Amino acid sequence: MQEIKNSLPIFFTRMAPSYLFEVGNVNSKIPLTAVSNAVVICVSAIGSANAFVQGLGKLGVYYVDQLDYSDHHVFQAEDIETIRKRLGELEGKFGSKPIVVVTEKDYDRDPEILKHLKPSKVLVLCSELQFLTHGGCSEDSFKSLLKRISGIEMIRVSNHLPNGCTQNHHFDKSMAHPTNHRVLTCMAPWCTVSVFQLVVVGIGVESFFLLLAVFCLSFSFSKAQMVPAMFVFGDSLVDVGNNNYLPLSIAKANYPHNGIDFPTKRPTGRFSNGKNSADFLAEKVGLQTSPPYLSLRNNKNKTSLFMNGVSFASAGAGIFNDTNQILNQWIPLTKQVDYYATVYEDLMKQLGFGGAQQHLSKSLFVVVIGSNDIFHYLGSSDLQNKYTPQQYVTLMTTNLEPQLRRIYKFGARKFVVVGLGQIGCTPLQRVENQAEECNEEVNSWCVNCNERLKAMLQELKSELQDLSYSYFEAYDFMQNIVQNPATYGFTAIKEACCGIGKLKARIQCVPLSTYCNNRNEYLFWDFCHLSQAASRIFVDAIFDVHRIAASQPDRRWSGGFCENQYDFRIGYEIDDGMQVSDQNINLKNMELEMQEIKNSLPIFFTRMAPSYLFEVGNVNSKIPFTAVSNAVVLCVSAIGSANAFVQGLGKDIETIRKRLGELEGKFGSKPIVVVTEKESFFLLLAVFCLSFSFSKAQMVPAMFVFGDSLVDVGNNNYLHLSIAKANYPHNGIDFPTKRPIGRFSNGKNSADFLAEKVGLQTSPPYLSLRNNKNKTSLFMNGVSFASAGKLIPLTKQVDYYASVYEDLMKRLGSGGAQQH
Repeated sequence: MQEIKNSLPIFFTRMAPSYLFEVGNVNSKIPLTAVSNAVVICVSAIGSANAFVQGLGKLGVYYVDQLDYSDHHVFQAEDIETIRKRLGELEGKFGSKPIVVVTEKDYDRDPEILKHLKPSKVLVLCSELQFLTHGGCSEDSFKSLLKRISGIEMIRVSNHLPNGCTQNHHFDKSMAHPTNHRVLTCMAPWCTVSVFQLVVVGIGVESFFLLLAVFCLSFSFSKAQMVPAMFVFGDSLVDVGNNNYLPLSIAKANYPHNGIDFPTKRPTGRFSNGKNSADFLAEKVGLQTSPPYLSLRNNKNKTSLFMNGVSFASAGAGIFNDTNQILNQWIPLTKQVDYYATVYEDLMKQLGFGGAQQHLSKSLFVVVIGSNDIFHYLGSSDLQNKYTPQQYVTLMTTNLEPQLRRIYKFGARKFVVVGLGQIGCTPLQRVENQAEECNEEVNSWCVNCNERLKAMLQELKSELQDLSYSYFEAYDFMQNIVQNPATYGFTAIKEACCGIGKLKARIQCVPLSTYCNNRNEYLFWDFCHLSQAASRIFVDAIFDVHRIAASQPDRRWSGGFCENQYDFRIGYEIDDGMQVSDQNINLKNMELEMQEIKNSLPIFFTRMAPSYLFEVGNVNSKIPFTAVSNAVVLCVSAIGSANAFVQGLGKDIETIRKRLGELEGKFGSKPIVVVTEKESFFLLLAVFCLSFSFSKAQMVPAMFVFGDSLVDVGNNNYLHLSIAKANYPHNGIDFPTKRPIGRFSNGKNSADFLAEKVGLQTSPPYLSLRNNKNKTSLFMNGVSFASAGKLIPLTKQVDYYASVYEDLMKRLGSGGAQQH
């Protein structure tokens, strides 16, 4: 909007949830909190179902399922049966009655048919249009502007429509005299379009059109979904119910008093009074909890359910296959990775090789394992006779490494690995000594194991260059809690909340156990598992350190509890596709995320903004940015790994030289190397630095071009008998390669500039890809069928596109191809 912002006011609006009402009772005005901690199914037939579902997810619901129909679909009797069936499945899975939520638009289409879902509760979500104050433009300034231009004063009134929804109108005050009023503006909050429409209605002979162009863009500021999926490997610390599906296992938590603080108030298979770390990690990255793999294994839609991640974690599991054999059935890490391999194969079938790799490379892989191996060693005289503690923990990391490599082999690139906590300080260990103190010998094993684990991860990172990981030092953080419990709100760190015997640690939490009332003040729920409150604090620590480290990637947070070796960022981000030139709205949103500290500490928001360039060897040269305009540029950086860069400098220089040669050969011009300026000092001040990169967004995933020589980018080069070619001088004289490339132009043509505008590379000529083995993956970003002259007429171009469509269908599936 750069071209118009100085000449026309721009008003920003958004659709904000307002309240709910119950189908059959249009006058009920139910607060949004009615769906808090509830299992909800969103049923919609609108053009942007995901926005509806995400908006509902922000209201604090426990679980959101969705049934999407095509836009403007009219619900039929068979649809009601489908919804009923899904409701039954959700009730069976969560043990509570789900709530159906529909949009105002869907309700308005047929208010009667949804009544057939009774006795299930069906609610309608009502929204209202809100003006966002931005750049001096607000609802008040909009009213003033309209009044000044047209002589109309707008007032906001709320009228209940026949179907019960509230429609916000702005009326001319002279509506009492219909023959006199000239303009009616209506802003309908139930419209599903994202662009706010100013509707102008002229009445009478003297009607006029309001000559006002108002651009209203609707933004949704929310905690972004930071990764597309989360896959969890581990033990009971992150098990969300896999062992419920192992008939012979005794390592289950599907009985009271487990789950007493869970949203459903029922045991779920988690060894916790409520949620565990897996739940909170999912919340932090904007996802629902990854479901237990065994709950999906026989589901017909399992592959689509795998898209958001899955949990393989199993109580009792260890790195070794023979850990906890006494528990009869569990899923050791090796088997968990075997299960993940099948998920990988399913995703490959659904998304194709390239699609699956891209999806998984952006996903998060969480590994929390090793505690049971320590317990196993502690209780096995055979193992203690065979290995010293140092030999055993070395063996643990030696056996863990190949499993991490297997996960990496199957597409994983971003890992969160959690080290061992203070196992010696669990109630299970404290109860064994009279003073109820920590077992420091066991703790020393944990420290030893963590040191070997960190060294192993660093070696993996050096070998697998595109692997990114963040290691969380659970031991140090737990030690900090044990030494300073009041700081974290705990009053009980030795005794379990639920159990039997001394410290409630002789027998684990079972229905006959007693349990504490002040559960948020207990570090441990049972004899070795954290309480819900403690799990939340642990994950907050992981996340907060990530957020700070993400904004200052050159710093190693050795003083904290995380060691970051990653290129990915866990933090709050702007929704994909949004381009922002002004920071005001984002800063307000970030302030909301810092409510807990803003009253006690000043918060300074900064960003690193490019200023100028200087030439290596001449630090006083101040070169403007235009020096790299239209140039071939190679960016070289060692952000986050300066030591590795310096140590391997000789080899790195040769690598850069080689890349420069490749680029010069490809483009026919000398590339420019651009490097980052390293900070020379750190401010000794607690400043939260949030760094953003504002660039032209990729607005569409692909561009397909049909036409003639005006947009042909080289198809005719592949037609041997054609004379309608431009692959000779002086065509291309101003192209980046300075060579003719098949465009009837001195340089680029309209197809190139169109691609630039939507954030894509130019769509390649179809005939250049026809025999390419990887053509389908290359089709993903679009292709050009345009041809100079008459040799590939439009009919043939569309025939070619039909073959591309078939290839994309095979790779992405019908739904995926249609969505793309």
